[in-house]
Amino acid sequence: DARIFLPANQAGKSNEKNSIGIEEVRELKSFLWQTPLVSEKRLVIINDCHLLTPEAGGAMLKIVEEPPKHGILIFITYAPQAMFPPLLSRFTKVYFKRMPKERIKSLLADIYKVPLQKAETMAFNSFGRMGRAMNLLNGENANKKINLESEIEEEILALSRRNLIKNAEALSWLLERESLLKRYNLNQNLQKKAAEHFLNSFK
Repeated sequence: DARIFLPANQAGKSNEKNSIGIEEVRELKSFLWQTPLVSEKRLVIINDCHLLTPEAGGAMLKIVEEPPKHGILIFITYAPQAMFPPLLSRFTKVYFKRMPKERIKSLLADIYKVPLQKAETMAFNSFGRMGRAMNLLNGENANKKINLESEIEEEILALSRRNLIKNAEALSWLLERESLLKRYNLNQNLQKKAAEHFLNSFK
């Protein structure tokens, strides 16, 4: 009696934004309120829950405030600052450390037989997230037009390589900007100009 809810594009739905919309929340609610068939509880896991749209976040808040007695919800995110604040305030938070680079490198090399040098590069670019390392391994962006989010992510990597402490302010701004882009439908051209202007002030 468990379900995992993913952003539309991760769930294999083509031509859809990387988000969790109101339809997914309605489906979640329908599942959660059904009587458990096997276990005593119905478990729902929402992966990348920072990708809930504003409408979906509002609908999810109502579910979280008055869940069924047999319902358990687990929200997973690496960007809680991008979530709907009233929804975030209702959670009991459990933090997990990012995986060490050497651990990710070892997993890529031992399990997926990635050459050591390539595994080391992927591990460094993974931000301590095995999921991101797997996306890199699977070539998720190989045939995809580069968008602003990926450009910002590459700039974050470049700045962290050069001088993590010196570039701390710029990195903080870029991480916040990336979260906003994931959370809202912002004009990418305007956001790109703003990012370029901000970064030029550090040069």
